[in-house]
Amino acid sequence: ACYEQWIAPYKGELELWYLEHRSMYTDLAILFLTFWYIFFPDSELVYRVFPDLPERPEYLRVGKVLAEEGVAK
Repeated sequence: ACYEQWIAPYKGELELWYLEHRSMYTDLAILFLTFWYIFFPDSELVYRVFPDLPERPEYLRVGKVLAEEGVAK
């Protein structure tokens, strides 16, 4: 139920966004940003590189939830 209610709609938005923006630049930027996010999980660089990317809902921000629970800093 959680997946259908919250995760699937956001993934659908991302897939539609990608279909509209697919290019070699987008693929390379996604690759770079994946590595960037590993080292800087709180970075908002992805929204500067792709300003029209659908905003990730608050309830899907894993790093924030883990920090609030004391698991990550």
